[in-house]
Amino acid sequence: MGELWKLYVAPGHKGRGVGTALVNKVIELLREGGFDELLVEMTEQSHPFWEKFVSGRTFTQTDYNKITIPISPI
Repeated sequence: MGELWKLYVAPGHKGRGVGTALVNKVIELLREGGFDELLVEMTEQSHPFWEKFVSGRTFTQTDYNKITIPISPI
């Protein structure tokens, strides 16, 4: 399982797809490494981003600030 702890995007870059691009790159690298899950620890401020990111995806919320997203290895 790969882990991503508290992703931050600079205020001037929010809403431009930077966070999504970073997470997608992390997932790509994890897949290439044979990982099958991504554990994310969220900040309070990032909950809206993660709710949007996992919309339509399968995920497990392990507690208020943590989710696990299954990813299929390549």
